[in-house]
Amino acid sequence: MIFARAFAVAVVFFAALVNAATYTGKVQLINGEGSSNGFLKNWNSGFDGVDFTGNPLLVSISTNTTGTLNLIATNAAFPAPFYLGGQSSIYYPNLTPGSDVIVALTNVSPTPAGAPPSPSFTESAIWYFNEATKQLTPQWVNKDGSRPATFIAYDIKYNKIFLSGDVNAYNTVYSYKPASVVSFYLVPN
Repeated sequence: MIFARAFAVAVVFFAALVNAATYTGKVQLINGEGSSNGFLKNWNSGFDGVDFTGNPLLVSISTNTTGTLNLIATNAAFPAPFYLGGQSSIYYPNLTPGSDVIVALTNVSPTPAGAPPSPSFTESAIWYFNEATKQLTPQWVNKDGSRPATFIAYDIKYNKIFLSGDVNAYNTVYSYKPASVVSFYLVPN
């Protein structure tokens, strides 16, 4: 019985390894009309905007785990850590409908998948990856463990990309720098 159980676990583990894949490329922003806004920037200050230099950020994502994944910079001009994730405010760690609260996209230390913000209010393993379409979709986990609707927002005026639970609520408060919902897609090298 013990041998059979150990064998079954080994088969599942091996199957996961066989089906694992690593993808590399650059992250393209697609707006609501289906057009490209460009690629994530690779500046010494970070990646939270669109690249205008012709040197976009290159990333790697491995599908050898289930659930949310880590997105890792492979040619970062910014200092370590190289995990692309989110950092919330100490006072406002939760994304909720009707709230203007945002989560900054920034380089963070690795955190476990599905975990609420670490003591530094960061999360790294926030990305779902659709291998067929190459879409990267974020999932923020609130401090209480709830999983709110999570949108990628782009403020074209200030060239800033961030996460929001309600982009319309954000735009109501910050009408002088409105943001629009965008999607991330991995464009292979």
